[in-house]
Amino acid sequence: MAADSNAMVEQRRAPRQDLFRLGELHPAGGSSPIDCLVREASADGALIEVGQTSALPDAFTLKIQSTGLNKPCQVVRRTERCLGVAFTTA
Repeated sequence: MAADSNAMVEQRRAPRQDLFRLGELHPAGGSSPIDCLVREASADGALIEVGQTSALPDAFTLKIQSTGLNKPCQVVRRTERCLGVAFTTA
């Protein structure tokens, strides 16, 4: 069967892997951490689910205690309940 020419082309540099781990978003300035579910992650970023994204900042640190992940992030995609983030260096 031939591939559909209208199919979306994966544009990520590193493929995401299913993760489903509890994490925390740590906004700058000492605000309280926000609980989240990290649904997928790659070397470059993650897909994060939260209750509501509208009040969340565009930059924060993502921490997953069970894996030791502690990465600064920049939001690159936002829906009502999910954030797509890219890991940054600072």
